[in-house]
Amino acid sequence: MKSFSLRRGLVPSVVTLALAATLAACGSDDDDGGDDTEAATASVDCLTVEQVVELWKPGSEITNWSQLDDSFPDQEINLFGPGTDSGTYDYMASEIVDPDAEEPATRDDYEASEDDNVLVDGVAGTEGATGYFGYTYYEQNKDRLAAVSIDSGDGCVAPSAETAQDGTYTPLARPLFIYVNKANYTDNEAVQEYVDFYINNLADIAEAGQFVPLSEELYAETQSALEELGGSGAEGSSGDVKVDGSSTVYPMSVLAQEGLAEVNPDVKVTVGEAGTGGGFELFCAGETDVSDASRPIDEEEIAACEAEGVEYVELQVATDALTIVVNPDL
Repeated sequence: MKSFSLRRGLVPSVVTLALAATLAACGSDDDDGGDDTEAATASVDCLTVEQVVELWKPGSEITNWSQLDDSFPDQEINLFGPGTDSGTYDYMASEIVDPDAEEPATRDDYEASEDDNVLVDGVAGTEGATGYFGYTYYEQNKDRLAAVSIDSGDGCVAPSAETAQDGTYTPLARPLFIYVNKANYTDNEAVQEYVDFYINNLADIAEAGQFVPLSEELYAETQSALEELGGSGAEGSSGDVKVDGSSTVYPMSVLAQEGLAEVNPDVKVTVGEAGTGGGFELFCAGETDVSDASRPIDEEEIAACEAEGVEYVELQVATDALTIVVNPDL
């Protein structure tokens, strides 16, 4: 793993060790954010976008894999997916299932959880199961799950960092964000130091967390948005920082927390994973400093922030490949 590079020079090697330990806990074991664990396979290895919609649309009566395609097994489908507070749910509902719906939704007869690890265990432990979540959670469990390729009209494309960044994994590649309370960033040097550390080391954090790093152009836009906040380059500060929101972005925010803790343990960062919607609810109520999000803030949430006088900046931190997985025994 590459060492982080800060304004004041190289981060001590202990930071790299801390990040390596974090990755080991998540199941990664090499220096470039991947691992050499053999990926599981299953007979259902590719779905068209139309089949994904048929399976997950509201009122869907698809309950057996053979209903989707005659070549698929005669096997009951057990569904697992994120709850309605999740940005991943919102993305599936609004961008995949029905982009034109006034109130986007998916079918509701599935096992739901805001905790992606619960979904992983559900799919891995249930015959005929399928579910969806961020690419990181598949990468961490690819010996227990089989990833499904997606055919949007040009053939089957597997989810990966490369296909998400080059645009071939469409339409399931998506941006990931953090939202920063402007006033808290300006007035609380601890918030400023955490956010600055996060963005200054974004490529390393994204790679370590097995996300797709931003292109140079997108990273320049994120840096520019941060600079507009007018930070003074706080270092050596102390205080508390509260982060909550998307379980998909959670690993990146934890890596930033762990890295900063080795440089400055006086900044105490707590990171929760209430889901994108739950995170915005806390953020717009002024209860958190940073909100993790796997989708852009919506109109109702914007209005809630405005009502409480919460001004914010949106910072894209990575790209993700929303991944559909199946039980490998399928």
